Amino acid sequence: MKRIITTIICGIVAFIITFFNVFGNIDKLTEDVLYHNADAVDSRIRIIKIDDKTMNKLGEYADWDRSIYGQLVEKLNVSEDIRPAVIGFDVLFSSEKNKEQDEYFAKTCAKYDNVVCGFSYVFVKDLDTDKNGNKVDNPMTVKDKVVPYPSLAAVTSQGFVNALMDDDDNYIRSAFMFFEEKDGTVTKSFNAAVYEKYMEFCGKEVNYPTDKKVVDFKYTGKAGDYENVSLCDVLDGKVPPEAFDNCIVLVGAYAPGMMDSYFVPVHRGQQMYGVEIHANVIQAIMEGKTLENVPEWVDYVIAVAIAVSLAYICYSTSVVKNIIICVAVIVIKLIAGKLLFNSGYSWNNLAVPVMASVIAIYYIVLHYYRANAAKRSIEKAFNKYVAPQVVSEIAKSGKYELKLGGENRDVAVLFVDIRGFTPLSESLEPEQVVDI
Repeated sequence: MKRIITTIICGIVAFIITFFNVFGNIDKLTEDVLYHNADAVDSRIRIIKIDDKTMNKLGEYADWDRSIYGQLVEKLNVSEDIRPAVIGFDVLFSSEKNKEQDEYFAKTCAKYDNVVCGFSYVFVKDLDTDKNGNKVDNPMTVKDKVVPYPSLAAVTSQGFVNALMDDDDNYIRSAFMFFEEKDGTVTKSFNAAVYEKYMEFCGKEVNYPTDKKVVDFKYTGKAGDYENVSLCDVLDGKVPPEAFDNCIVLVGAYAPGMMDSYFVPVHRGQQMYGVEIHANVIQAIMEGKTLENVPEWVDYVIAVAIAVSLAYICYSTSVVKNIIICVAVIVIKLIAGKLLFNSGYSWNNLAVPVMASVIAIYYIVLHYYRANAAKRSIEKAFNKYVAPQVVSEIAKSGKYELKLGGENRDVAVLFVDIRGFTPLSESLEPEQVVDI
């Protein structure tokens, strides 16, 4: 009966842990450490960085005029044979600065038709109405849009650059593909716009790995892994335009003071610049490195089935076997998680390992308790027939135990008697004390 009760309790606990996702952020951290490993970055994706070196030469970023970007587009587009597939500016050109220079930048972009500009949504949390007419909190209610100035918007493709940070730890594990506004307008993300422009250049069909508007994705490169050069070196001709031929060129902030860096799972504890995150997302789209969560009921069934099986099996096995079985289950679960992750799926990582560890510890403690109880029982029995000092000495060796039917042992026995004690004891009155 105790075995059945223990098994049932373990199954219930496993279900609760999985259903309520008790480990939440810790579970994601485990996935980050074990599964988000860097891989070979796509050499077709290159970054031109707006870094400290560039700002030391060209002045503060906020003071730049748009002719700098126009010159960059001219430098990269040498001819029909030598040109980037797409130039993506992870930069907001939200308002006109200098009309002449702004027009120069816009006309240059129109001339080559391979530029994608970023824009930004201003989201606020507000009450919204769902499909059933109920009022719900919507953390992504659009308050405003920061878009390129009109002449630039008219001649370039655009995509919004907003990042999606996890509410629990502010790490970026997901990315927008599209966003549907309240009036039904669907807009592309910056990553989707760059990807579509690249596929158009290659003459290929656009083929997204999923039709979801928001996807979890797998990182390929760590911070600094994608080939990157300073913008000023490109403008000065130190980097030949041939280096960007047929490539996806991303231009963006690459300096700490520009406040465009975020925590990412592939390089925990170190921030990655936004333009590098875009590079990772674009490669994930191109290579189908998106993640789907397995159905929740699958997590429940796996956790409960394994917990129940372990609790039942380990009840009657030795401590060593318990440890081997539970460790094997943990290792198999983590390996299966890695294989699933590589196949594009994510699941609950910690429910089974934690339950296996708890079950192993429980039965180790229970075995120790049972062994101590048996030991005390034997000592109690021996104390009736053997001197306590002898029992204590035998207990130290740990070589005694009660066996059904007893056991044969070689022993030495000493019988001692006192001469004349029997007749003397017969002649004495009760309670009389004598010296012998």
